[in-house]
Amino acid sequence: MAEQPLFISTEYPYLPISITIGAFQTEALAYLDTGFDGFLAIPEELGSRLPLPEQMQRVGLASGDTVLAPVYLGSVQVAGDAQQSPSRIVLLGDEYLLGRRIIDRFRVTFDHGRQVLVEP
Repeated sequence: MAEQPLFISTEYPYLPISITIGAFQTEALAYLDTGFDGFLAIPEELGSRLPLPEQMQRVGLASGDTVLAPVYLGSVQVAGDAQQSPSRIVLLGDEYLLGRRIIDRFRVTFDHGRQVLVEP
């Protein structure tokens, strides 16, 4: 099996991703949030374009607050990776946040605030 090459994102600290939830598909730049233990959070504004959520789940925020948010089963593909990762995707906030459940699959180097290097 051929080894996948290093991927470099110059959109520091973001990575391009592809998301699939049912028939919904989109591409976005996701902020690498090393403090987020989940898979992926997506902007609430997408809610009207998505199917019904799989469930509602309590989600802890960085502020210490807890909110109830819709959760979807879908997949996420990080640019430069040939595989899609089955993921629990939470509808919360106003930007795409890539969490540790996906980030930890890779060796990620934050290169002096200029670029993000990702190795499978």
